[in-house]
Amino acid sequence: MTQDLFHWLALSLTPGVGSVLFKRFLERFETPEEVFRASAVDLLSVEGVGERIVEEIQKGSFEKKVERELSLLRRVGGTIVTSGDETYPSRLKNIYDPPPVLYMRGRLRKEDDVAVAIVGSRKTSSYGRAMTERVSQELASRGVTIKWDGTRDRFGGSSGSHFCGGQDDRSFGLWCGCGLSARESESVSGHHRSRSGPL
Repeated sequence: MTQDLFHWLALSLTPGVGSVLFKRFLERFETPEEVFRASAVDLLSVEGVGERIVEEIQKGSFEKKVERELSLLRRVGGTIVTSGDETYPSRLKNIYDPPPVLYMRGRLRKEDDVAVAIVGSRKTSSYGRAMTERVSQELASRGVTIKWDGTRDRFGGSSGSHFCGGQDDRSFGLWCGCGLSARESESVSGHHRSRSGPL
């Protein structure tokens, strides 16, 4: 792991630092590493930053958090793409609050520019699941990439391949822009090792 990636992960895992504040930090300091080198006065000059966030940044005890995240990532065979990478999805980068770090498996392909994301509800209905399956399979059959958040429980135990009519390798991806949890990494690791795309 490079020092650059370490600082990207460390800042993304800092309590109180979400996508919008991360973006403001980059606009002010250019790189996450420079954020950790900044003085308290300079950090406080960024809109939305208070004393508590400054304290979290200046603690400097991020090794265990970063290593835990990387351990979970290795368990599912994933990699990381940051918003500073050329491979970061251009359309995602242009939204108001793009996630600074994407956890993914495989690689992003040119055809993934035409994609639809499925974000599950914690309480799904049988009608909702049926319509999601129908629309997803229709889109997948027309070459649209389907991105799914990988949490089986939000779709009543269904997998992404179920939604995409079994077209896993061509039309299905897993993604995560908010970090990995032990529960979700276990689900992704156990059921989707062969898939390609963001986690």
